[in-house]
Amino acid sequence: MHSADALVSTSSTSAPPVRRGARAYLIASGVAQVCALARYALMARMLGPEQLGLAATLVLIAAFFDLISDTGGDRFLIQDREGDEPSAQRLVQLVMVSRGVAIAAGLAVFAWPVALFYKTPALAGGLVGLALAPLITGFMHLDMRRAQRHNDFRPESLAMVLSETLGLVATAVPAFYLHNFTAVIYGLVVRALVLVLVSHITATRPYALGFSREHAPRLTRFAAPLMFNGLILFLGGQGDRVLVGKSAGLKGLGHYSAVLLLIYYPSAMIQRYAHAIYLPLIAAAHDDQPARDRVSRVLGGQTLLLALLMSAGFALVAPPMIVVLYGRAFSLNAPLVALIGILQSSRFLTLWPTTV
Repeated sequence: MHSADALVSTSSTSAPPVRRGARAYLIASGVAQVCALARYALMARMLGPEQLGLAATLVLIAAFFDLISDTGGDRFLIQDREGDEPSAQRLVQLVMVSRGVAIAAGLAVFAWPVALFYKTPALAGGLVGLALAPLITGFMHLDMRRAQRHNDFRPESLAMVLSETLGLVATAVPAFYLHNFTAVIYGLVVRALVLVLVSHITATRPYALGFSREHAPRLTRFAAPLMFNGLILFLGGQGDRVLVGKSAGLKGLGHYSAVLLLIYYPSAMIQRYAHAIYLPLIAAAHDDQPARDRVSRVLGGQTLLLALLMSAGFALVAPPMIVVLYGRAFSLNAPLVALIGILQSSRFLTLWPTTV
């Protein structure tokens, strides 16, 4: 990944960017994905396939609303020429609060229709409870994302580690005592609360909300295609789980999600890290097309190689790991496991075009 720095610096008279906390960000991303996988492994052991399927359905519906409402405001602060301006940050934070309220309202409004779709009344109450998580997240201070504009990854690294580890604890304790899918709600709400608190504690600017006539048109042009793309990303990245849940039932979804997440979380860790590292580099070469092309080629080559390695490694490692992590109740035959690995590795390839 560091080769991209050299590509940018050779095409410009400016010094290569100094990264602060890049290694910590990689470690934090790993911790976040390990905690997420551990969360599902604990629920699988304590709750069984059907309750895990219910928990997976809650997360799936929340992901739908999250993707279709994604304005990309946090990336706007990194990429836009005037993204460092306080007025731009106030605008994006206002949009983020509005988005959090909209997602929470959407989860509450569609709670009963979703429960009817899956023929599981218990989902309705779960979705209403889960609405707290995006509502809280909407008040996150975006100084830690703005810091990435200057290649400083330390604030978000700290936020990730604390929110994910405490969120894991907040999932494990209710799962042990309640023995039902609502344990995931406690974990996600605590994770959101810690993330917001840390973002405010580490911020260097006062938190403020405000509309800006100057920046609003550019943010609108930036956000509109991303929100449309969010629906496409959901269908391509999560549509399989919707179909499995509907056709094979929530117990089948529990089996499928458990296996899928073994490769989903490692790939998500790499995607998150690569996206965060390469996005400022590509944005810095905004006016230098040859430099952008060179960085793009490096990212593309690394993406292809990693996808191949993930697919092969998952086919070999996943079958025994399923039994170790989840128990024999979740075991699947090896060819099916390999196909799930190929599916997720193919999705990983979107890292290249979406980042560029």
